[in-house]
Amino acid sequence: MGAVYKAYDSEIGRVVALKLVRPELAINPQTMRRFKQELLLASKISHKNILRIHDLGDLGGIKFITMAYVEGSDLAGLIDKQGRLPFDRALKYTRQLCAALEAAHNEGVVHRDLKPQNILIDQSDNIYVSDFGLAKSLEAATTMMTRTGQIMGTPRYMSPEQVEAVEADHRADIYSLGLIVYEMFIADIPFRGDSAMQLMYQRVNEKPKDPRIAMPEMPDYLAEIILKCLEKDPALRYQSAREILDDLDAQAPLPPARTVASTMISAAPVSSAPKPGSATISIQIPKPNRRWGVGAAAVLLIVATLFTIPATRRWFVGAPSSAPKHLAVLPVKFLGDDSQKYIADGVAESLTAKLSELKGLFVASGESVESAMKLGDPSRKAGRHFVAADHGAVVRR
Repeated sequence: MGAVYKAYDSEIGRVVALKLVRPELAINPQTMRRFKQELLLASKISHKNILRIHDLGDLGGIKFITMAYVEGSDLAGLIDKQGRLPFDRALKYTRQLCAALEAAHNEGVVHRDLKPQNILIDQSDNIYVSDFGLAKSLEAATTMMTRTGQIMGTPRYMSPEQVEAVEADHRADIYSLGLIVYEMFIADIPFRGDSAMQLMYQRVNEKPKDPRIAMPEMPDYLAEIILKCLEKDPALRYQSAREILDDLDAQAPLPPARTVASTMISAAPVSSAPKPGSATISIQIPKPNRRWGVGAAAVLLIVATLFTIPATRRWFVGAPSSAPKHLAVLPVKFLGDDSQKYIADGVAESLTAKLSELKGLFVASGESVESAMKLGDPSRKAGRHFVAADHGAVVRR
């Protein structure tokens, strides 16, 4: 959403991190409301393991946020560089993450995008949770509902309820915490997929792998804590971060304090290939208010997921070749109250958008499809229409 610089704030007399919002986003009212929300919500939380935000400002049309500067790395870079973390160190980070979430949740703030990239580590080996940019107040949750549902977060660390675009509370952070703790000890997450859509599908339909499979020496109590965080049903998870801390304290008392001179984090950037589903996404989908609408959303997710599987994709669009493939998504047939037709339209539009991301595949726009459908028989006349419009395009049904 922007660029971050190391800067000196002459007003407060200290070095800060300066986040500049991209100009094209700064003129978007929704984006700026999100940044203001980030400042207001984070300013309510006072905890040593949460990154402090100082100010939100505007200078000559340039929107910016200043926040505490941390000399070090982030947890994602550390895991990429070192793999599995030493047991005591990972356990220490787990406790600090739980303490930070407890403080935030006690203020009614949900992060909603907790991931290793948002966890900074300073040179004293302490962590700071940052970027509450997707957080929202629990008190306002009941007043922010609209006709449009929203999938928002990072697929690699997203809770099942976020994937399904249903109401998510602080227990979504507990789920994300479970994935992060799993990754600190195993250097991977308990789901494996080549795309964000595959990870999202698995999150809803498959059980996470037991961490003891990859790490047989892991104590049973720790594995059970992680798996309880990763329960699909929020009611079966820990209901608060304090409960996790209590279970940790009962099984693994705090070790004596000591200086961690050998675990200083290099400030040099870590170069690694991005993991599937590690980017934050925001997808607007129609929010169903009838049972059949839930089915429509499920069909969209299943079909989009199937297209991420190479074998299935080849069945639809053929084997890879140098010649580009062309595809048109025909309108979804709608049965029911006309006031709900927007859901069917949304399924077609969302599926078209997802298919457009596939390499070597050109997907006809909705306008082109609508124009072609007016010609009558879509399998013949529409096909010739796309051939003429797209210089040799072929419509596959």
